[in-house]
Amino acid sequence: ARAADRVADWTDTAVLFISPHRGAAEIGALATRQPERPAVLFRELTKTYETAIRGTLRSLAEQLAQDRPKGEWTLVLGPVAANADESERLHTAVEEAQAAVADGQSPRQAAFAVAERLGVPGRRVYRELLRHLSRDGHDD
Repeated sequence: ARAADRVADWTDTAVLFISPHRGAAEIGALATRQPERPAVLFRELTKTYETAIRGTLRSLAEQLAQDRPKGEWTLVLGPVAANADESERLHTAVEEAQAAVADGQSPRQAAFAVAERLGVPGRRVYRELLRHLSRDGHDD
């Protein structure tokens, strides 16, 4: 699982050339660390019989457990959607904005003020806040 060790903490797009003999094990190891990371496994890239299997690392590992394609493998890992810290800050921002709205502030003002203070995109906070408010029965 050498590739898994090298790229386990990367959050950007990565391209790996993997031996078909070790490929299933490498992808399985990556899937245990980042199961929902988007990925594409190419076989015989740039050749007549090129094929692509798209999915998450988990789904690729499951497919490879059943059928191992022969030929040269190229694995493209998509970027990690959002790091946990940003996701946590977004969640906190929405909660704080909800409290500000409950205290009488407009949703827009609350969302953008909290977003600026916490360093998260204001539009995302506003959109999530509106989604939460509509789900909770507010018409704002």
